[in-house]
Amino acid sequence: MTHPDPAKRTLLGKDQRYNAPWERTFWDILHPLDSLIRHQTTSGVFLLSATALALVAANSGFAPAYGAFINTPISLTVGGWVFEEPLRLWVNDGLMAIFFYSIGLEIKREMQSGALASFDRAALPFIAAIGGMIGPALIYLSLNPTAPQAHGWGIPVATDIAFVIGALSLLGSRAPKSMYVFLVTLAIADDLLSVLVIALFYSDDINVGYLGAAGLFTLLLLAANLSGGRRASLYGLLALCLWFVMLKSGIHATLAGVIAAFLTPARSKTHPALFSEKMRHLMDRYDASHNDGGTPREDDAQFPLVQALQRGADHMGTPLHFFLERLRAPVAFFVLPVFAFVNAGVTLDDTLWNAMSGDRVWLGVFLGLVFGKCVGIFTTSMLAVRLGIGALPEGLDPARLAGAAMLGGIGFTMAMFISTLAFRDYPLHHLTANIGILMASVTAGIVGYSYLSILHRIRSRRVGD
Repeated sequence: MTHPDPAKRTLLGKDQRYNAPWERTFWDILHPLDSLIRHQTTSGVFLLSATALALVAANSGFAPAYGAFINTPISLTVGGWVFEEPLRLWVNDGLMAIFFYSIGLEIKREMQSGALASFDRAALPFIAAIGGMIGPALIYLSLNPTAPQAHGWGIPVATDIAFVIGALSLLGSRAPKSMYVFLVTLAIADDLLSVLVIALFYSDDINVGYLGAAGLFTLLLLAANLSGGRRASLYGLLALCLWFVMLKSGIHATLAGVIAAFLTPARSKTHPALFSEKMRHLMDRYDASHNDGGTPREDDAQFPLVQALQRGADHMGTPLHFFLERLRAPVAFFVLPVFAFVNAGVTLDDTLWNAMSGDRVWLGVFLGLVFGKCVGIFTTSMLAVRLGIGALPEGLDPARLAGAAMLGGIGFTMAMFISTLAFRDYPLHHLTANIGILMASVTAGIVGYSYLSILHRIRSRRVGD
């Protein structure tokens, strides 16, 4: 990216030391949504690799070791108090709470200054997300109307943002930027609605004492926010306490991540004009301190000025941006792949095929994701456009919207997570549901990718003619 000062641009052009990649990236300022897309695109590769590895491990000579690994008991002991859970539950209730915290931060940021900041910008993807949840749920329940199978209706309602963006990245220029923005916004709204589904329909028996403690920590987070507290460590500690008491309360612990995220401050205490004035004064002193143009040494006058600039930038920051920037990569490249590895290891044996032959759970999940998502997203979006509630963004016409709706059927991460909640006491239903998720996600990805590729080829030929 070009240096903003024309006089210095010439200097940078002459001296290749300033053109090293790590120097150029200093000027590469990305929109937050671009940063999210970049991380999720690569995350899709990690997710796919972790899923494949889990399937290989569960269906090979490593199956006993894989089973022992994901069920390894891990305990937290303080004096005589012991809290012990198998690894799978630590991942599903612990690491996934970090994922939901990260998602909550993304949602809050988008609601304040991003794609969800105004009704006009949020209406269409939010309505599409609602349609994309109602369609799959109705298809699933039509095939599984009675308990316990009916309890899995929430499995096909969610879209996996990482795999959807990964599929779009394979399309490259064949997918307009507006399609990225639409699907990312839809997935964020979808995640918010999925959190409500989990909280309302997939929580266990409520422990009033721990629920009261959760309310107390929620109030402490709110008080810290309203009083102007901006130390990230304070919010991290309170969020951790909220997660633990929420886990013990019977309401699923991942909800604590979303609550903590929405109560994490997103505004700086420093006034922008004061920040600008202070930083400009420091930069004037920095410019006056140049000697040979080299990097600052500890005995240079530049070094304390650089430290002061860093402190000033830190004070202008907020806990929301602090956690969002530091969690995005670990969530994309560690939390989600680990979740996929411990949950996607389905044993493909006669027991599973026999269970599938007499069970319509997998079929409800498959049809819900592949057809219910596509029909729900497309029809509600077009209805909203016809009624004037929303408008298709530039570059996203009805034909391309249909392709985006097809990709919305890639459920995977969130679908598998809800599957563990819905059928934790019914292992065969859990297994068949996971098979349905895997089959549907692969099918939706291939069909959506193929459709958009063919559409682009047809339109390119028309332009050429």
